[in-house]
Order: sequence, then C-alpha cells, then structure tokens
Amino acid sequence: MLQTIEVITDDLAELSVAQKVRRVHERLEGVVGSLCDMYAKGDVRDAGRLRLSASPDIVVGVMSGMSITCERTAAHIARHDDDALFVQMNLGAAPIVGRQMGRDYVLAPGAAAVSVHNASLRFEVEQGATLLGITLPRRWTDGWGVLPEDLAGRAVDTQASALRFLASYAKLLCDQPLPDPGFAAASAAHLAYLIGVGFGAASSQDESHAGVAGETRLNLVRRIMRRDCRSEDLTAARVGAELGVSERMVQHVLQGAGTTFSQVLGEYRCERAKALLLDPAFDGVSVANIGFACGFSDVSAFYRAFRRRFDAAPGDIRAVRG
Repeated sequence: MLQTIEVITDDLAELSVAQKVRRVHERLEGVVGSLCDMYAKGDVRDAGRLRLSASPDIVVGVMSGMSITCERTAAHIARHDDDALFVQMNLGAAPIVGRQMGRDYVLAPGAAAVSVHNASLRFEVEQGATLLGITLPRRWTDGWGVLPEDLAGRAVDTQASALRFLASYAKLLCDQPLPDPGFAAASAAHLAYLIGVGFGAASSQDESHAGVAGETRLNLVRRIMRRDCRSEDLTAARVGAELGVSERMVQHVLQGAGTTFSQVLGEYRCERAKALLLDPAFDGVSVANIGFACGFSDVSAFYRAFRRRFDAAPGDIRAVRG
C-alpha cells in the first residue's frame, strides 16, 4: 500500500527557515529513509508544499515553494544503498541545478534528468521551481538498452509525448494513492516504460515494462542477484533457497533467457563498479578496492569481466568521465 505524507509550510509559520526545512526533511526521512541531506538554500515561502506517496515499488513526490539543497554523499550510499533510479522533472518557473557522475546539469522549466542512487548527487531547487520526483528500484530498467549511469546528469526536454504523459501519470499517483500493492507494482512498471522511452533507453514498441503486476521467476532471480551481487558468496543455491526452488531451477531459468548465473552476476558487479568509477566521491578509492567492494575476490577477474562488459578497462572509464 502506498504511504502518503503532505507537509505545508504555512502550517509551520512559527518556525525559522532552517527549522521548516528540517521538519520537511524529517517527514521525508520517515517514509523513504536517509536518502540525502536537505538544508535551506534560501527562503521557504508560506506556500511551500511537499506531497509524497511511497510503496516498496515506487516513490512519487511533488515539492514547490522551497529553495533547498539536497545532497546524497558516499556516506548515504554506504548506509542506504538501495540501487534505485531517481527522475527529476521541473514543472515550475525557476531552474533546478545539479551534479552527478562529474556532470553538471541545469533543468530549465520543462526539463527532466535521471540520476542513480548508487552514486553521489547534489541538486538545488530554486525558489519558483516545482520538482516532480520519481524513484523506482533499478530492477524495472532491466529491459533498457542503456545503463542508467550513462543517462545520469543529462537533461532532456519533457516535450516528448512519453515524458508529458509520465508527468501527468506521476502527479495522478501522488494525488490519488493506490490502495493495492499489485496496482503499485503495475504502476512502477508503467513508469519505468515511460521513463525508458522518454530518455531514449527503450523502444516505444517494447511493452515488456508496461503490462504486468506480478513478476516472472526470471525477474525474481535477477532481482535477488542485483540486490546481493556484492556478496562474494552469492550462489545459485542461495538464490534458489530464498525463492524456494532448487539451484538447478535457478540455472535453468537463466539458461532459458540465454545467459548463465556467473554471466549475470559479473554484469551486475561490473555495473556497480562503473557507477563508483564515474562518481568523483570515490576518486580516493583505488580501482582494485572498487572491484573488491563490488564482490570480486580477484583483481584480474574484475578487469577481465569489466572489459568483457564494457569493452574498456576500469581505469579508462574513470579517465574519460564527464
């Protein structure tokens, strides 16, 4: 079930600007956890408002009338590494500026950008901007032809029909919370489909994200593997035990999709490593230690898997970032 909160700052008239923002932050943290630090950039008008709806599959929020800075750091990632996708859409009249993966971006009114939770992020919401934010678990992007990290920090115009529909659909979900978890999961699938098409990561002819509320066994296997990929002792038997099926069944499910357990596990670990290599917040961490942090027990195996996945060495990715 979607949990909904609403904070209107004219209800907090007796508080200072900093106290108002802290109160908003506390309410936000109570629903979605410690995702970022939030502090006042300037004034918080009496008409400031935050409305947010959240479930395990989707978080949708609209914030207006607040001039604030949000910052997600390496410390937040360590505490709350939920491997999610965050979409920002500016529906107001003032810009939103941000930075991720070493890229600075400006969301003019009517623009949108993607960011990822497994990399540091900073953005500033100017007075007059209206931020529509959508957070989805990364598993909903498995059918995309582009990694979310490659889209991060790149602004696009929301005039594309998919993004216009996305904005309307997300606002509806925020205003009319869904009463059933199945509907929430189906809505998350639809949102992922619209985001993928709107940002050029998926074809409008691909309906793989658009139709089902339940998850197939393949999706469940991939979901657990992505979640636990940094664990050195992750095995098909362990995944099967969580799902109540045999190790052989897990391998059979992946073979039916034309892949293997070790191949999928290596890809997920390499995707995690790429996000850290692209993130300036981890520049002080050696390439080898990034490989270890992402589940590889051997540096040579990390380099081989990474080159096989991205046709580049890990150090090359860090060198050409931007």
